[in-house]
Amino acid sequence: MCAVIVVAGVTAFGVATSLARTAHPSHAKHKPVALVAPKAFLDVVQQAQLDAGRVAVAQAPSQPTSGTS
Repeated sequence: MCAVIVVAGVTAFGVATSLARTAHPSHAKHKPVALVAPKAFLDVVQQAQLDAGRVAVAQAPSQPTSGTS
């Protein structure tokens, strides 16, 4: 009688564990995929930065001039 209760308990635990692994929403069911912005979005952002002058060729610093009196 005691062995039947132990077997039933182990079986119930195994069934509950397998259901939890397959049905729980936080369980990863597939490999994670890296999040990447769409190419069209990246192109728009890059063009906007170029239009705003944020990304441009480096300018040489202005030359110091001496004052005349």
